[in-house]
Amino acid sequence: MGIPTPVPPSDEQKSALVERIIRGELSPEQAQQRHGLTRAQLKEWVRIYRREARRAFDDRVKSVLSTQGLDMDELSGAEFSGNVEDMSVAELLQTIQLGGKDAEIRIEQGPRLSHLWCVGGDVIDAETAELRGAPAAYRMLGYQLGRIHADFSPVERPRRIHLSTAALLMEGARRFDECREMRDKIGEMHAVFVPSDRSLAPDVQATPQQFAVLRLFDGFRNLDEVVAVSPVADLETLTCILALRDGGLLERVRPSRTSVREELAITLASVEPPEQSFVPTAQSVGSRARGRSRYWVRGIAVLGAATLGSALAVRFADQRQARQQSAGVPAAQPAATTTSSPASSRLPEAPAGSGAPSSGDGASVEHVEKARAERPAQAAQTAPFAHCPDGAVLFEPELAAAPSRPTEAAQVIAPFCLARTEVTVADYERCRELAACTPLAGGDDPPEARLSPELRPHAQRVYASQCNAGQPGRERHPINCVSFQQASAYCTSAGGRLPTEAEWDVAARGDEGREFPWGSAPPDATRLNACGSECKAWYGELRLDSVFDSVMYDGDDGFAGTAPVASYPAGATRDGIYDLLGNVAEWTSTVVDFGQARAVAPAGGTYVVRGGSFSTGGTAVRVYLPSEAHGRGVGFRCAWEPR
Repeated sequence: MGIPTPVPPSDEQKSALVERIIRGELSPEQAQQRHGLTRAQLKEWVRIYRREARRAFDDRVKSVLSTQGLDMDELSGAEFSGNVEDMSVAELLQTIQLGGKDAEIRIEQGPRLSHLWCVGGDVIDAETAELRGAPAAYRMLGYQLGRIHADFSPVERPRRIHLSTAALLMEGARRFDECREMRDKIGEMHAVFVPSDRSLAPDVQATPQQFAVLRLFDGFRNLDEVVAVSPVADLETLTCILALRDGGLLERVRPSRTSVREELAITLASVEPPEQSFVPTAQSVGSRARGRSRYWVRGIAVLGAATLGSALAVRFADQRQARQQSAGVPAAQPAATTTSSPASSRLPEAPAGSGAPSSGDGASVEHVEKARAERPAQAAQTAPFAHCPDGAVLFEPELAAAPSRPTEAAQVIAPFCLARTEVTVADYERCRELAACTPLAGGDDPPEARLSPELRPHAQRVYASQCNAGQPGRERHPINCVSFQQASAYCTSAGGRLPTEAEWDVAARGDEGREFPWGSAPPDATRLNACGSECKAWYGELRLDSVFDSVMYDGDDGFAGTAPVASYPAGATRDGIYDLLGNVAEWTSTVVDFGQARAVAPAGGTYVVRGGSFSTGGTAVRVYLPSEAHGRGVGFRCAWEPR
């Protein structure tokens, strides 16, 4: 009697197994062990489950709407939606090329969004993260997961990619293979590295491209995340990482950690963004479909909720671990506790009669203890899955004592999110293209009393040239020459707001009251972009010595104007917030009114500006500006309420 041939599992059995995993009755590891499945097989079953569930749901929606008298053919447009694993980006581009069509392609990977534009079947432009043009297209051609959507409406966009689609696909395939080989050589792509002490040596040998990649290592990003945010193409970034590591310029601080459960959670969360509105919609459709599709329809609501929960849980756990481990990250120096007035909160000398608060030694212990005792119970708690927008850090301060204003009571500050970097020129330009932001007015005027009539027009042109909007090559520089109203409008369009001065202070000083964002070491050219020897030389070369004040340090920080955001990892806070001192000073929402600062301000008035700029020569980093001011040294970053 022969051995019976094993019967492969039916689609119903596969769906039932996936449903048990979604409901938590069975772990992925247990499913693999009990049913003899490989990891790849289990992932494939999950993908099939998702595809069939969406298909059954869509069919049911069409059926219900048709009974209500809606013509589904009229509702259908020239669009395509699907998953990258079902139709790759290369396959879709080949189809568009054969049809000679215009198309805008959008690929969603969780919170990440990438774009490709085609005209007449040719790819003309691409954008993803910091990459633009052909480098962005090469990255997108290598995507293995994601939700893809194509809109075949006419495209009007300047051409940035001049290769033919065939040549682009061939080069993309070559780069994909080389990137895979390079990742194998590097290994440990989930490990976290920081610049080593050797990278700070004055005689260090590295190319400009390698230095640009080196600046991305902040003690929080792993190697994959560094590649994802790099302004350099993926293959070149990986080549730089290998050279930096092998050259001893990178030092590992945390190993990789990925389990089967985490990989499955990432697969579920990244193939299609979770939609909170999906569950009630599925429940409102009506009766289930019959036969095999009943499993898909029954599980769709569970799948939506489970996907959302998995994504939030992974994100929350990563944020918690980052905060717990941040004290050991060598990217920023350990901060020493101090009772003196921190330089990041010192005040410039206020003109007589201005009503501006004066500097002091800090709020009293009695103020602090009284505020802590009166703190509402709910203020000490954050929602268990509170999280921030991508690129922002969650702060849960217990107390802010406003040490620079000893006459005021200590403040209780609710949890908030703050952007890691200042808003860039590229960010603001996208907002302006969407008509949510207004064009900028230009630079500020140089001091009139210290310039001759002959030099004044020249100084105005020079100052205006340091406004970044519209300047080629400054897309990653902070937006400047922006008024309070324009900064506030941008943050509102991004779902946030400008931070209050107290929130800015919490991020800059930390719970321990750091003297500077990075610790207690004095400012130098490796930590921030302020006025150094390059600043003095710039004023001299342009015959503007009469308006030059002083330098903050003797070194050359490399930029006479602004620098690309996050260019000084040594000056970041331990939470990974960049450029809180230097580069551009930052608008806050705190208004100055007769010597008292309020957190909520009406339109107009005078506002607190914090942080100093690339032209700051002293350590006074708190000034007051009218809302309509728009100087070359003033920009902003956004804050959000945790969700």
